[in-house]
Amino acid sequence: MNPAFSVIFFTTASGAGYGMLALLGLMAPAGLLPQGVGFGLVGIAIALVLITVGLLSSMLHLGRPERAWRAFSQWRTSWLSREGVASVIAYLPALGFAFAWATEGAAGAATTAFGIATAVMAVVTVYCTGMIYASLKPIRQWCSPLVTRNYLLFAAFSGAACLTALAALFGGPAETPGLLAMLLAMSGLFAKLRYWRFIDGAPATSTIESATGLGALGRVRMLESPHTEDNYLLKEMGFRIGRKHATKVRLFVHVFAFAISFAATALAVLIAAPVTVAVLHDGFPVSNLDLKALDVWVTSASDQLAARFNTQIKDLDSQGVPPSTKAFDVLQNEPQWMEQLWENTKFFKKELGLLGFNIGGKNTPASETPITPIIIGDGKTTMEFSRELFANGVLGTGIAFPTVPEGKARIRTIMTATHTREQLDQALAILKKVGKSMGIIQ
Repeated sequence: MNPAFSVIFFTTASGAGYGMLALLGLMAPAGLLPQGVGFGLVGIAIALVLITVGLLSSMLHLGRPERAWRAFSQWRTSWLSREGVASVIAYLPALGFAFAWATEGAAGAATTAFGIATAVMAVVTVYCTGMIYASLKPIRQWCSPLVTRNYLLFAAFSGAACLTALAALFGGPAETPGLLAMLLAMSGLFAKLRYWRFIDGAPATSTIESATGLGALGRVRMLESPHTEDNYLLKEMGFRIGRKHATKVRLFVHVFAFAISFAATALAVLIAAPVTVAVLHDGFPVSNLDLKALDVWVTSASDQLAARFNTQIKDLDSQGVPPSTKAFDVLQNEPQWMEQLWENTKFFKKELGLLGFNIGGKNTPASETPITPIIIGDGKTTMEFSRELFANGVLGTGIAFPTVPEGKARIRTIMTATHTREQLDQALAILKKVGKSMGIIQ
């Protein structure tokens, strides 16, 4: 075998890729990530590129790369072979996941099924990678359950960090993957410290006496080195620098692998964090408003926030308590309203997608706010749909050209924190009935 730093690149790149796939497969269908098709396809593509480049780089580790294909036949006994087989199989559900997301949206039944299958294969592949080392009994530092646990933990951490950055770039909610990444960073640090304590304090499982079988005669002393030349453990696995600079290397890991990653993830979450502002309607003095019953909207762009907030201020009666103070007091002191708002929003978006309505993410950008459009396309049909909904007890405002581009007319819906699940179920039932009667959904 060749001295290969590629094994480090392979482990890092493929681990991040499989971590991204697993989290995409589990979190996107649950509404915990941006739902747009662009986000999904770019996320899956980045994950597959990391995996593919990592797998290809591992070929550089072999002395005879042309024989690599033979490793697939040894899956019954070799964890290396099992890793290879699992890594190839993982492409199939991942590609199906991407296709389903593009055609059915993130909340579709097929997307959910392929997402779960993708997550399972990603976990299996990373576990097999860890077992390559954990199965080597002669090396006590590797032959431990801690090795496979750390492989899975660090893959999830790096995947969550990548998803947080991607969600922030797409302007979507990055709180969930970001908080998960920060939690995994802290867990990873503790796991690494525990592993270092294990390898530093665990007694040797083999001695010169046990290795030679001469222990019954007394202490055995070596006359010369057990190796006539360097082997792969001494040349490839950081043996020299690891022994000479162990303290510095561990400090380097603390700073760059955990501290900086934690801080960068927190910064991404803060940049993408939405700011929730109360919408105060025309003609109502603030002093007479029940602030708990206010509708809300969300934006993460500070310039839009300032412009829209100032616009709402102009429409308010100047009497009473300043609206900015009271509104933000409620939001800061009663967080349950914002939590309920997002719970209602995620539920409503998911159910609309499952019913077959086009809520964006295909030929129009997906909404990342409590305002959820139902894209109809034809303006006349949209207005007729709006009237039928109103006749059945649901207010869905129709919006057509020139407010929106020609061919992209829509019904605009918005969630509030005070909507009950019973009300949402009733609204969804009416949307389903009217949508089917008009041929908008099947």
